[in-house]
Amino acid sequence: MRGVETRIQEIRHKIFTEVARMAYHTEWPVKDRMEALPYKIIPGEKGNFRNDVFLERAIVGERLRLAMGLPYRSAAEHSPISDGIEAADKDETYYTPPLINVI
Repeated sequence: MRGVETRIQEIRHKIFTEVARMAYHTEWPVKDRMEALPYKIIPGEKGNFRNDVFLERAIVGERLRLAMGLPYRSAAEHSPISDGIEAADKDETYYTPPLINVI
């Protein structure tokens, strides 16, 4: 239904809000901020949608990467959320296929 706000949409909105906040507040180190954002967006010790809060934070972390324009990672890869953030934290535009990632 159109116009009905859900908790999932609220999390998506928070992700885009934090990405925009990082773009305007350049005095904060982006790499450190990326690692702390999943804990800010999903606070507490109990998950709302899944049994594990760590899984929810991992999903939020991957959504943050996609919102920053970083490429999709497979589930087999293990690295920090901020890995490769230097490529997204540039003034000029760059392109890495695919052009559209569904967040």
